[in-house]
Amino acid sequence: MEKTLAFLYFIMFIVSYGLFFYLLTKTNFEKIFKPGKIGEIRVGYFIISFILASLFAFGIEKIVENVYLIILQ
Repeated sequence: MEKTLAFLYFIMFIVSYGLFFYLLTKTNFEKIFKPGKIGEIRVGYFIISFILASLFAFGIEKIVENVYLIILQ
């Protein structure tokens, strides 16, 4: 079960990272930074996408784990 959950976490992380990164690039997130600060904007996109994807994948993993435990009992 642990390998399955680890695989699920990895897949959900990759998919959600791509989704969050895409959504952030479509917002006006760059208006927070000074003009010409492209490096800082890219780092901001990466960090925020990474954090959101980690939280999302962790939440999905815990939901699946709890549902699995409920079904077994």
